[in-house]
Amino acid sequence: MDYLTKRITIDFARTYLPEMVKKAYANAPIIAEIVQNYHNCDFYAAFNEGSLSGLMSYDLRSQFKSVNFFCTDPYCIPHLLRKLLNEEPDIKSEPVYSLLDSRSKDILEDGGHLIEFMPQYRMRYNPARIKLHKIPDDILIKRLNDEDIPEISRIYSTVPAMAWDSRLLLCGPYYGAFDRSVLVAIAGVQFNTGYVAEVGNIVSLPMYRRKGLARACTQAVLSEVARENKTVFLCVDTVNIPAINLYLDMGFDVTDTSYMCKFTAVPISFQSAYGLNDSEY
Repeated sequence: MDYLTKRITIDFARTYLPEMVKKAYANAPIIAEIVQNYHNCDFYAAFNEGSLSGLMSYDLRSQFKSVNFFCTDPYCIPHLLRKLLNEEPDIKSEPVYSLLDSRSKDILEDGGHLIEFMPQYRMRYNPARIKLHKIPDDILIKRLNDEDIPEISRIYSTVPAMAWDSRLLLCGPYYGAFDRSVLVAIAGVQFNTGYVAEVGNIVSLPMYRRKGLARACTQAVLSEVARENKTVFLCVDTVNIPAINLYLDMGFDVTDTSYMCKFTAVPISFQSAYGLNDSEY
């Protein structure tokens, strides 16, 4: 199928926001890019016979190259990646990341783009099921701000491949547990729009684990974001059974499986054959 692909403005992308929010949970990542992170993104669209087949966001500043999609026809995804490659040729040798449903993952795999994937459960928060736990008396739980960025950066530096960016503080609440002046546990949001919020970046220092501190921080985040009438969820690796059980106990329900995909804009077989020369791609 032939697609017309082009770079679009944020204003044009926003014209499709009413369609996206009809399924805000499914479209949460790209809604966040359009509503909250648009200053740092480029946007692309694919059309077939004048109708929109898909939108793609590309985060320009993320530590890890990431894209998100809103597609009525997911077969346009390789064409959107080709357009991105034309606009950003430096990414031809770099991996790109996206959280995708099974159909989109399979399209990337069939097209030779997929490097690897990690299945993740998406778990939606149900406030009626939360079980509150007492916070230890000697631990201070507080909302974090710009003054805490050095401590936040320090605790996230202990986690391999943690993509912490201080601008996430602008997206919504982050709460931390302090032992005296040392930040020992933290939880926050990946994004927090008027439609949907993703809780994440939950970390405890090793010697402070199994004390309920990360849980207390997460409870504080939830108590703030759940005041508004929006969907609140998180993602967790399907093999992380202790975390899954914790989130179930905190009031989250498993709703579906998504896939954190690592892939290339140029098909892997093409890279091997042409040594990353995209002149014929």
